[in-house]
Amino acid sequence: MMEHVSSRQALGIWLCLVIASLLTAWLADHAGVFGTWTVIAILVIALLKARAVILYYMDVRHAPWQLRLAFEAWAAFVTLVVGGLWLVQRAPLF
Repeated sequence: MMEHVSSRQALGIWLCLVIASLLTAWLADHAGVFGTWTVIAILVIALLKARAVILYYMDVRHAPWQLRLAFEAWAAFVTLVVGGLWLVQRAPLF
């Protein structure tokens, strides 16, 4: 039997998502806080938010391990590719 997210747990996850969104907006407005790593910090926050939504609200945490592994691999891959492309485009060519 699958266990779904309780109302209390859903509210807690939602509150974390709101705080993470506000933190992302604050970081974008204050890019000097982490310097060049601000974009990477925002990408990591986006990864954590995506994981929270997909694992808890879409119940992937109770899905077969193959589906969860595919999601985790996809999320890590996309984060690494976007972060890597951002770092490469910043590097001076000469």
